Amino acid sequence: KDHVETLTNLPRAMQKLMFKGLLKDETKTLKDLKISKNSKMMLVGTTMSDLVAVTTKPSSTEIAQSSSIPKKEPLGKQKMHQKVIEKGKPEDVMAGIAGVKHPLPTQPLNGMVNKSGGKVRLTFKLEEDSLWIGTKARTEKIKHEQWYQRRV
Repeated sequence: KDHVETLTNLPRAMQKLMFKGLLKDETKTLKDLKISKNSKMMLVGTTMSDLVAVTTKPSSTEIAQSSSIPKKEPLGKQKMHQKVIEKGKPEDVMAGIAGVKHPLPTQPLNGMVNKSGGKVRLTFKLEEDSLWIGTKARTEKIKHEQWYQRRV
């Protein structure tokens, strides 16, 4: 690693060498590890200047520039959502009341459409701890752990 540092200016502590996996034992030589001439290795590392650039606080001008980045457009204003709204409500749409919390339903939720206008139904399978998203063509089964990770 000392020789690699002289070649790349990567500090020894910031180097990860890989040859058929990560080389964890830093005390062995290349000969001990049976690495022969013309073998390919991979070096992953970070220079100190790159590390400092990431860990320093942004300047006030950088903060001002980042605030000029456009914010995400609300769902109701997005083109895809507008196309669905223009087609009108599906005839089997279920009514909802804002601010009221209900337990997960045992029967499928109908009256929704996907981005291409096809009908979609949601079924909460509490006994299987999963959510089923069904269309005419297919049904995707999502376990609760996956569902939670997608929301976050």
